[in-house]
Amino acid sequence: MGPAGASEAGRFSWASAPLFLFLTLFAAYLFCAYPSIAPRDSADLAVAALSLGVAHPPGYPLYAVLGRAWTDVFPLGNPAYRLNVLSALCGAGAAACLFIFLRRRARPAAALGACLALGLGVFYWKFCLLEEMYAAQALFLTLLLLLSDGDAKSHLKRLSLSGLVFGLGLVNHQSLLLFSPALFWLWSRRCQELSRRLPPDAARFCAFCGLGLSLEFYLWIRLHDAGLAWDVLRRSSYGTLTLFGPYTAPFSSTLVGNLTGFFARGLLKNGAPAAGLASIGVWALWRSDRRLFWGVALGFLFFGPLYFLATRFNVTQWTVRSVLSPDFIVPSIFVCVLCAFGLDALARWAPKSAWPAALLVAAWPLAANAASAVHRNDFSAYDYAKDLRRGLPPASAAIVGGDTALFGLRYLSLVEPDVHDRIFADAQRPGMASQIKEWIHERPIFVTGLSERRLADLGLMGNPFFLRPSGLFQEIELSSAREGSASSANAFWAISVQRFAPEGLSDSYLRDVRLCYGFAHYLSARLLRRSAPRDAEAQSLAAFAADPGEYRIVLASGKSL
Repeated sequence: MGPAGASEAGRFSWASAPLFLFLTLFAAYLFCAYPSIAPRDSADLAVAALSLGVAHPPGYPLYAVLGRAWTDVFPLGNPAYRLNVLSALCGAGAAACLFIFLRRRARPAAALGACLALGLGVFYWKFCLLEEMYAAQALFLTLLLLLSDGDAKSHLKRLSLSGLVFGLGLVNHQSLLLFSPALFWLWSRRCQELSRRLPPDAARFCAFCGLGLSLEFYLWIRLHDAGLAWDVLRRSSYGTLTLFGPYTAPFSSTLVGNLTGFFARGLLKNGAPAAGLASIGVWALWRSDRRLFWGVALGFLFFGPLYFLATRFNVTQWTVRSVLSPDFIVPSIFVCVLCAFGLDALARWAPKSAWPAALLVAAWPLAANAASAVHRNDFSAYDYAKDLRRGLPPASAAIVGGDTALFGLRYLSLVEPDVHDRIFADAQRPGMASQIKEWIHERPIFVTGLSERRLADLGLMGNPFFLRPSGLFQEIELSSAREGSASSANAFWAISVQRFAPEGLSDSYLRDVRLCYGFAHYLSARLLRRSAPRDAEAQSLAAFAADPGEYRIVLASGKSL
């Protein structure tokens, strides 16, 4: 084979590299994916997709429509697993798109190493295994990067498609709005390079963006109430301009230092070699492409330090650290872009170091992630929902608190309908205190996952009601004659089971479920402390055993158990 033939063979092999990268990551994600629902919000997204409903604010209509279409098309596995496969597809597709984008500017080793570092990173990996919208957000962002670059001939097509993708991406996750300064910079500079007028192109982009955003009318259609749809869209229950109001704290030097340190540690956890080479990539990209440099810099700045500081979260709390974990995904994309340019610069200085360095960048996050990478047997959230439902007698009602419990039960009611006339109600639903007074004369009532403060708000911590422990639940009774009865305090624990809770697994979602079991033991101990001290002590020890490490059960007073 002559030089020309060898060159063509090389081009062909690298032309197929995006497909190879996609299939490799997709196979890895598929092997490690959750077999059913994951804890916290995942089940809520699954319910929205299966029922074409509205998830927690801001509703996520794109995920509902896309997820429903996918579950109808893809026939294998239970509905939640099918949605997990969709996340794996989106995550692998985003890495492939990023490779195509980087390959236009960097050597193959640099582009491949950086994309593998992204795809194997601990935060990115985790959310490609479960049914949430974060993998799709990564796909939308990498598509926008890819579309921002091209020749003059395809300019209008790419601009229109970019507007549509940006609009749909905003429907998928509103945080994509933070990419607008970078996107405006990239396209305005491209228009200047092509001697095009910016206002007409901006109008075209906005028109197609509006077309994508029109999917938000889904909320109005499904909720049948424009005012309610608007409240959901602007996240009024969480605080429109805050990520989650209850977690916010006043600005202080300590808060800024903690958030900055948390962000930096998260990037290093995602891959220290990639972060180190990204610092070289800053210099290399500045010298080679100022337009892209400022686009990447703006994207990283708005999605990274500014976003984390704007949350004003107290990251000393475990729940806060868990909530912020998916927000490392997009900054990691920009770090990996810079890492590719760092690898490329290294290859120019020392050509023989290109592939070893790329291998190190890719292998590091895989080695760091190995302990918590596989969730193929993690039924923790599904088992928890099953345990909750089977712990109730027929024709009873349960007032449920906690996203993992409530969302899991809703999912279970869709895929495995309850035939025993049991009602599961959201503790946050308006008028719940009045509803309890109505139900108490009609059926047995239980509560689960409610703090002592919330129980007091519902009027359940004193006469005429009292609570007695019943496994994962606390039963509401009217008469105080049997206060503190221990008759059924331990009845449920004998059949409660968690199939997958290996020691040493640091995944916050699995710990969240363990904490749910631990909290039920803790509240049982509180209810039994007067009438049955020995049983109370046993429940306290069980709560301590279930409470994983740093995830302390916190009392209403602020003290830890």
